[in-house]
Amino acid sequence: MTEQPIHRPIKHLRVLYLASFAYGDGSTSWHRLQAMKKLVSFVQEQDITPPEAIQFNRRLPMRVLRKFFGIQVDGTGLHRSLIRTIQSQPFDILWIDKGIMLKPSIFRAFRKASPKGRIAGYMPDDMENPLNVTRELLQTFPLYDVFFTNRWAQVGELQKPTGPQVYRIGKGFSRDLHRPVELTPALRQELGGEVVFIGSWEKERSDILVEMGKKGIPIKIWGEDSWNKKLTWPVTNLTFTGSSAMGERYVEVINASDICLGFLRKQNRDQHTSRSMEIPACGAFMLAERTDEHLRLFEEGKEAEFFSSQEELLQKIQYYREHPEERKKIAKAGRERCLRSGYSNIDRIRRMLQLTIYGHPERDHLITPPPTPEKD
Repeated sequence: MTEQPIHRPIKHLRVLYLASFAYGDGSTSWHRLQAMKKLVSFVQEQDITPPEAIQFNRRLPMRVLRKFFGIQVDGTGLHRSLIRTIQSQPFDILWIDKGIMLKPSIFRAFRKASPKGRIAGYMPDDMENPLNVTRELLQTFPLYDVFFTNRWAQVGELQKPTGPQVYRIGKGFSRDLHRPVELTPALRQELGGEVVFIGSWEKERSDILVEMGKKGIPIKIWGEDSWNKKLTWPVTNLTFTGSSAMGERYVEVINASDICLGFLRKQNRDQHTSRSMEIPACGAFMLAERTDEHLRLFEEGKEAEFFSSQEELLQKIQYYREHPEERKKIAKAGRERCLRSGYSNIDRIRRMLQLTIYGHPERDHLITPPPTPEKD
């Protein structure tokens, strides 16, 4: 069972795309926007976290109101600006990417301005995790027509008789950005390493990396400053770059690395992440946590490698450090799988738009995951 798109026209659509673009081309929402612009005739985007709103919400009184009372104050006129955009012209789709701070007034304004339009929501995070849910999201969720999640379990949890139609869609990669790139030897040495991890600090992944370092594995870490705050450097065989890798730099780091590690966020019930697609799409070797979804996405030992314990992780790192040609062969096959199996944002967004407009005649295969292929 696969996620093949419904072959119906979408080029004619006019879409209003609301999302956070705080990280520019380092935002997956930006990547999805660029994919959508290639698929439909008209897309107008508007940032729902502009710099002035970010600064306002960082003030202590605003943080207190959000944390203890669940109140979000629109002190910069963001919602008024959004409503003016909604009223400026008719749209076929109001597309809301992680609209955790949008108020019901946005939805009412769209229904009035574009009565035949559809409202689609996309949430990359687990809505069963209280850290990802706001009062606004709970209020507006029933107002969507369709809602997309990355988790199979969320379909059953979110699907209600009076709510939106819920679909599961896998995460994707950017065909324009996530690709093999040529690097000079100097840049390769500066950015990459034998083993590299790109991501934020979490205790479990930190403990694993520290243990790998003690076992003699040299690891370079690109991530937020929380690594500096949580660990006292130097740590045996671990090097922290002191910064995050985003956009083109992110792609360069992946291409400069022999082995790219992939960890999952347990509190979000992750079975795969954006990096699960982005690393192989760059033509790089991925060694990630073993899950049923990872095993469906890539053939183990041929298109990517996986681990279920520290012992297995250490064993596979040691093996692939000593077998570079086998590692390169797997990396090449992983990229080919990404392209062949429709893991790009172009493929994902096309399907989501078609589901938004036309629905799906046979939805059973979207409610529960397909069986995991058995390993030979």
